Order: sequence, then structure tokens, then C-alpha cells
Amino acid sequence: MTTLAFDIYGTLIDTNGIIETLKKIINDKAVSFPQTWRDKQLECIQ
Repeated sequence: MTTLAFDIYGTLIDTNGIIETLKKIINDKAVSFPQTWRDKQLECIQ
């Protein structure tokens, strides 16, 4: 099992900037991952 973790609470970043790196780890899921990440980040703020 591989775990990918981030500790960036409250930090605004370009989540699309990691797609190429994520492709090496999670293949096709890399394209949708940044949007899901951003949605969840905003969900926690509201």
C-alpha cells in the first residue's frame, strides 16, 4: 500500500501542478485527483 499525504491546511495552491507527478503514482486517476482535492479543501472551509 502507498500513502500520499499533505499538510497544507489553509494554504491555497495550484493543485493541477502535480498532475504529472501523480500520473506516476495513480495513473489515470491523476487527472481527476486535483479537482477532488480542491473540492474537499473548499468543503472544509465552508
